[in-house]
Amino acid sequence: MTTLVIENSSAPGSLTLARDGVVVHERVFHGAGELATEVARAIELFTRLDRVIVGIGPGSYTGLRVGIATAFGLSLATNCQRIGCPSILGFAENDYTVIGDARRGSFFFARITNGVIAEGPQLLPKIDLSNLVGNQPGIPLFAVGPMPELPDVEVKAPSARFLLGKEASYAPLGEPIYLKEPHITQRTPANVNEQQ
Repeated sequence: MTTLVIENSSAPGSLTLARDGVVVHERVFHGAGELATEVARAIELFTRLDRVIVGIGPGSYTGLRVGIATAFGLSLATNCQRIGCPSILGFAENDYTVIGDARRGSFFFARITNGVIAEGPQLLPKIDLSNLVGNQPGIPLFAVGPMPELPDVEVKAPSARFLLGKEASYAPLGEPIYLKEPHITQRTPANVNEQQ
């Protein structure tokens, strides 16, 4: 079975190609343009694609949508199975806590135990960050991007390689994990007057 895994919830993104569970190709990329280039290179390495797995977040709104759109395109072109897997499972460790900046004064939190999600992902106000760190003794804590409020927390991006073998958490590919509605900036009255 040939499997292509795409993880694009945070920077950098990653792509892994595996045959029968053995990794045969692995790349790191930055941005949608590089993802397209890396997918094109990976396609040259197989004659048949059986499934594409994509990280569904939580994470970068644009990165998740680009990864999912790429997986849908590959599935339509190759008739392969498309699968979603939470990006927060994309670490080598089996027991850890992961956080990420969710913008507008909030962060996401999840606790992973024995390689599956034990708690979360959930959205919390940033004022709870310091309490969280003190309540996780002996359990590694990763941030998927820089967290200025917690400069000592290890920053570590999820990896496509570690989404392989997470079958218990696979689901048919649909929507990404959204923890809040997208933020849409409304025009202010000053902007309206300037355009008239």
